[in-house]
Amino acid sequence: MDNISLIPKKDKGLPSFSTFQKPRLEFNALTKAGLVLLALAVMVWGGLYLWQINLNKQIQAYSQEKQQLTGQRNLELENKLKNLGVLLEVFNGILTNHRRWSKFFILLQQKTVSSIIFNSFKGDDKTASIVLDGSSASYGALAQQIKVLENTAGVANVAASDIGLSEEGRVKFILKLNFTPDLIK
Repeated sequence: MDNISLIPKKDKGLPSFSTFQKPRLEFNALTKAGLVLLALAVMVWGGLYLWQINLNKQIQAYSQEKQQLTGQRNLELENKLKNLGVLLEVFNGILTNHRRWSKFFILLQQKTVSSIIFNSFKGDDKTASIVLDGSSASYGALAQQIKVLENTAGVANVAASDIGLSEEGRVKFILKLNFTPDLIK
């Protein structure tokens, strides 16, 4: 029984892999293009997934930073600053719309002829007009005053009305002046 063998003598030993060949797979062009597109889609999806992970980390970091900054807020100071802003807007409106009649009075003092006396003043900045009631020593002094005011910068025109003599012998009059807005601003 020694000579009985199920494996022939010439094939005894380790199998040889040099003769083994893998099966050949051949793909047509459409299959190759599909596989390339599939691989490309997987890479794009993977890139988008990694980008989403990165964005989520940034959102968490910003959320933590926001919470930290919100904790540092001083609400009392913020309210004071808001109130200050409102006050500044009010004062800015006052300064922009403020009329400086004192500028006109200084001008009137400088331009008034010595024999003229003004008794009353009515100013209206909306119509840019001033009404002055007064009296003068003579008609000539009144004419001189009108001429001086007509030649004054900022005065658009001068009109005299209700000219007459008073019981004391002075010339009474009413002067209406129209002015440019910069005269009182």
